[in-house]
Amino acid sequence: MNRRALLGLAVGLTGALALGLNAAAKRGPLKIGEVVKAPVLRNIVTNKPLDLASFKGKKVVVGIFMQKNCGTTWKYYGKMGEIIKNYKAKGVEVVGIHSSSGETDDMMLSDLQAKNLNIPLLDDKKDQSLLKLVGANCSPTFVVIDKESKLRYTGSYDKFGSAPNYVPDALDAVLAGTPVKTAQTRAFG
Repeated sequence: MNRRALLGLAVGLTGALALGLNAAAKRGPLKIGEVVKAPVLRNIVTNKPLDLASFKGKKVVVGIFMQKNCGTTWKYYGKMGEIIKNYKAKGVEVVGIHSSSGETDDMMLSDLQAKNLNIPLLDDKKDQSLLKLVGANCSPTFVVIDKESKLRYTGSYDKFGSAPNYVPDALDAVLAGTPVKTAQTRAFG
């Protein structure tokens, strides 16, 4: 292939990619029940790529958008630990998502380690593609993705620090194969 043909192909592919990204941006965040086709992101803990699609058919995933400099995130570390303790044996994987571009990986990792939260931590800081995909607008925002990679819940853990506890309720419903009663709430943080 000559140089002109390669340049034409590159321009065409770039244009197609831009059109696809623009269409996705105009479409807005995923709706409950839609398949989460998440980008492959770097696991900050292992420094290796982690594809959420690798959990398909095996596990339910709770993704938690978090940042170190958020007092609300701090308040929910205990609840995150409860999810791990109560649901790990039931096939639930907890994954942290670090989308705050103003923080370093080490800042978030040291916080998680201090709280004994040994979970994968995805790096979504550069273009916040996963954050935009699910429409997370603050931290912490919790998302529940079922074994078929469908978004089943997005929002806050609970109602401003009290019952109902939306995330455990969503997990119980997904694990039982029943609809999630409250599938979307407004996260606060």
